Amino acid sequence: MRRGIRGSVALGLSLVLLLLGGPTPVVHADTLYVDGACEDSDVDGLCDDGITYKTIQAAIDAAGLGDIITVEAGVYEEQLEISQNLTLIGAGPCTTVRSPASVSPCFTTGENDFRAVICVQDAESVIIQDMVVDGAGLGNDNHYFVGVAYHNAGGSVQDVTISNVRDTPWSSVAHGVGLYANNSTGASRSLAVTGCSIYGFQKNAMVLGGANLQVDVSGCTATGRGPIDTVAQNGIVVGWGATGAVGPGNTVSNVSYSPGTLVASGVLVMFSDVDVLSNTVSGAQVGIYYWESSGSISENLITSSVVDVGSSVYWGMIGTDGGVSDGRELGATNPPNELDGVFDNSEMRMGTGATDSRTVAAATLNILENQLVGGSDSGSPVGIEADIRCGAGDLVLTGLGNQIADWGYGVVLNRCTSGGSGSADITLNQNMISGNSTYGVYVTGLASNIDAQRNWWGHDTGPLDDSDDRGTGGFYNPSGQGDAVTDNADYSFWLQRQAYLPLVSRNSLGVSSSPDLRIEVLTVGPSPVVAGQPVTIGIQVQNVGTVPAGPFWVDLYDNPAPPPTQANQVWNYLCDGPLEDCYGIAWYVQGGLLPGQSVLLTSVDGFEADQTHWIGSFVNRGRHDLYAFADSWNDGVWYGAVLEDNEGLSNRYGPVTVCVLQGAGGEQFQARDSLAPIPFRPAHP
Repeated sequence: MRRGIRGSVALGLSLVLLLLGGPTPVVHADTLYVDGACEDSDVDGLCDDGITYKTIQAAIDAAGLGDIITVEAGVYEEQLEISQNLTLIGAGPCTTVRSPASVSPCFTTGENDFRAVICVQDAESVIIQDMVVDGAGLGNDNHYFVGVAYHNAGGSVQDVTISNVRDTPWSSVAHGVGLYANNSTGASRSLAVTGCSIYGFQKNAMVLGGANLQVDVSGCTATGRGPIDTVAQNGIVVGWGATGAVGPGNTVSNVSYSPGTLVASGVLVMFSDVDVLSNTVSGAQVGIYYWESSGSISENLITSSVVDVGSSVYWGMIGTDGGVSDGRELGATNPPNELDGVFDNSEMRMGTGATDSRTVAAATLNILENQLVGGSDSGSPVGIEADIRCGAGDLVLTGLGNQIADWGYGVVLNRCTSGGSGSADITLNQNMISGNSTYGVYVTGLASNIDAQRNWWGHDTGPLDDSDDRGTGGFYNPSGQGDAVTDNADYSFWLQRQAYLPLVSRNSLGVSSSPDLRIEVLTVGPSPVVAGQPVTIGIQVQNVGTVPAGPFWVDLYDNPAPPPTQANQVWNYLCDGPLEDCYGIAWYVQGGLLPGQSVLLTSVDGFEADQTHWIGSFVNRGRHDLYAFADSWNDGVWYGAVLEDNEGLSNRYGPVTVCVLQGAGGEQFQARDSLAPIPFRPAHP
C-alpha cells in the first residue's frame, strides 16, 4: 500500500512540474528491509509491523526501480525472481538463500528449462551482494539446476558464496552450475563477479557467455571435487562471444576427469576474446584452455601433479584454433567440455556431448610471465600445448618470460598433417624451460622453424638436440645438457643463465633480534551461537620472534567500525554508536611471552573488567565480525608496548564471522543505563 502511494505522489508531482515548465525531480532509491524472524500473521510476506518484509521475494515484488533490499541474518528457503534494476544485500555468511525442494523454470533456451535459486532476467543492473546461495543438493528434481542465473541481464555479484548446486547423491548428470550468465539477444551488457566462493557444484562453478557480454571475474574461488569419473567439471568458463577478463586474484582447484576422454579445465575460454590475468590454478587436468579464442594469458601460477589429477596426463595450458583431431596422442584428442554440449547463438545445453561447429579465422595468444610447474612425476604431462587442428584456421602464439618446469613436455606445438590448411606463427623467447623430463620443446607437423631463441634450457650448454637435421635447415647440439628439443625449433642463440633474479629474503642481513606477537587462533563456542546464551571466546597469542616480549595488551572487537589496523586503537575507540551498544574485551598480559611461548585468553575470566563491556553472551542476533589485536595499546608510542619485527596488520586476526541465532525469547537487550564509563586506559608497562 505504501509503495503505491509513493509512486502516485511522485508521478503527480512530475506532471505538475512539467506543466509549469520546471525541472523533473529525481526520485531517490528506497531501502526495504527483510527480516525472516518477524511475525507475519496473514502470511503475505509483509511483517505485522507493516514496514519489514518476511520474505525476500515479497520485498523484490514491492521494490521500485533502483531500490535497495537489505536482508537480515537468517535462512530464507525461497526461489527469487528479479526482473528490474535493484540491489540485494545480505549479512554475508549469516544470510542464506536456500533452494526450495521444487524450483520453477525461470527461463528456457532451446528445449531446456533452467531452474535457478536466484534468477535475474531482462534487467541491466542487478547487484547481489554479501550472502550465501545454497542449492542444498536438490538438483535431482530440478534439471537444469543453477545457483544464480543472469539471463539477458547485467549487474554484479559481490562477495557471494554459492554451494551445493548438485544432485544428492552426486550423479553423472551434466548439470549443476554455480553462477550462469547467458546473453542471447546480442545487446551490450556487463557482469562483474568479485570476491565470490563456489564449491559443491556438480558441473561448473561459473559459465558466462553470449555475444556482447562484458565479463570481469576477480578475487573468486572455485573448488571442485578432485579426480572423478562421473562429470568433467570446470572452474570458470567464459565464451560464445563474451569479452573481458578473468582475474586478477581468482583461485581454481581440484577439477579433473579421470577417464580422460574429455578434459576438465580450471579456466576455459571458448569462441571469445578474453584475458586471463594473475590467477592461481592447482590440481586441474588442464589449467587454462583456450578453444578457438584469443587473449592475453599473463602472470598466472599453474601447478599440478599425478596425485592431484589422478592421471599421468595433464596440462598447464592448451591453445587451439579448433577443427577436428587427426588422432595425435596429445591435447588435440581431448576437446574441452564446457557443458557436455553446445552453446550457440541462442542456447546453452548441458546434455548431448555435441561439439560446436564454428571456426575462427585466427586465434592469437600472448602467454606472458606465467609460472607453470608440473609434478616431476610422469613423462607425459605438458606445460604449454598449441594445436593447429585439421581444417582452416591460424594460430599466432607468443610465449615470453614464462617459467615452464617439471613437466614431461615443456612446450608441445602440434599441426594437423591430414587435411590441415591452417598456419602457425609461434615465438618462444626469454622463457625458463627446464627440468622437463621428455622434451623441453616438441614440434610436429610444422614445415618451418619456430623462433625458440633466447631461452634458458636448464644448462649453459643449451638444449639437447641429437637429431642431425642440418641439411634441412635445422640445428644440431648433441652436447647440450639442457632440456631436449625436436626438429623445427630455432634455438641457435640461448641464454647462458636464468633470466630472472632469485627472491631476496627479508632477513638477508642476519637473524632478527626482536619479538613478534601473533594471534594464532580465535574461537567461539559452543555452536550454534544463540543470542542471550553463554558463549566462550578464546584467543591464543604466541611470540614467534627470537627474543622475549614484555607486557602487552590484547583487545577483542565486536563489529568494529572500522576494523583495527595498528596499535592504540582499542575496542571502545572503534565503537560505532552509543557505548552501551558496543562490546569488546581487553586483556593485559603482565608476564609477557618468551620466544615460542603462547598464552590462551578467554572471555570467562582474566580480562580487565574496567576496560571491558561484555556480558558473557551476544546481545543481538545476526552477523558479528570479531577481530583481535595483540599489543593493542601504549599511548606513549605508535607501535604499542612492544617493538616487534612486524607491526600493524601482522598483529591483527580476523574477521571471524559469528552468526548469532535468535533466542527463544527473542533478542536480549542490556539495560542502557547500567554501563559505567570506561576510564582512560593506562599505558603499561
